[in-house]
Amino acid sequence: MQRFLKHYAAFFRLPGVPRLLSIALVARMPVGMMSLSLLMHVRELSGSFAFAGGTVGAYLVAMASTAPIQGRLIDRYGPRGVLVATGIVHPAALGLLLFAAPLQLPLTAIAPLAIVAGAFVTPISVLMRTLWRHRFDDPGQRRTAFAMDSVLIEINFTVGPALIGLALLFGTPADAFGITWLVAASAAPLFVFSGAPRYWKRAADEDRHLLGPLTERRLLVVYATSSALTFAFGMLEVGYPGFAARAGMVAFGGALLAVCSTGSAIGGIAYGGLPFRSNASCRDCCSRSPCR
Repeated sequence: MQRFLKHYAAFFRLPGVPRLLSIALVARMPVGMMSLSLLMHVRELSGSFAFAGGTVGAYLVAMASTAPIQGRLIDRYGPRGVLVATGIVHPAALGLLLFAAPLQLPLTAIAPLAIVAGAFVTPISVLMRTLWRHRFDDPGQRRTAFAMDSVLIEINFTVGPALIGLALLFGTPADAFGITWLVAASAAPLFVFSGAPRYWKRAADEDRHLLGPLTERRLLVVYATSSALTFAFGMLEVGYPGFAARAGMVAFGGALLAVCSTGSAIGGIAYGGLPFRSNASCRDCCSRSPCR
């Protein structure tokens, strides 16, 4: 245990690490808040969980569809242009969704706005994953950084739904979605002005394949497994709130989502702190930029 703690203490003493982890935690908080707050807000607007779930699904599909495009642009030109575009369009689309009722927007406009918002999500996760690869050359430090990054994601999925649950308990769905909007709008400026981009390294000119990492067979197995897992996560993000609402405890949906991430966070901490050996090709495969 002492060796375990010393490992993390040494990592946190490295220059810039505490600041980068803090940026990742705050800027990525919308990933744990958006689905639940959007679901409940649209359900309040439409009166239908089915319509709200479809809207959240459209948002997530748009986000997944444009992520490779954003990654390629970041990989080729750097993160600043993508951050500026997403930092403007994403909050604007979410703002229209937030004020859909006062603006008397028809329900037919809700899904297109959600798609636009999803397509222009600020890619903080992609940026942070790539930033760790640029920041650390030592494989052990890089592995610890990736493990801590995974833990932070689980904290986002624990704290985020809990915050939305509290907002629903003491306020309205519009209040909960408004909080999410404020946090999401701050993500891009926070990353740009934090100094994190200074660690960015432009990739040297090299041959690139249209399919990018899909040409790596080992990664195809990882992607297939991840797709099945995230599909289940997506169903839970709609199923838990629906179950809580049917039980008459709307805010309880956030608590259920928060509890789901606790075990994964513990596993991430253990992964980053326990020493083990892996061959060089495996490390190279796992540490490839998600942008490519």
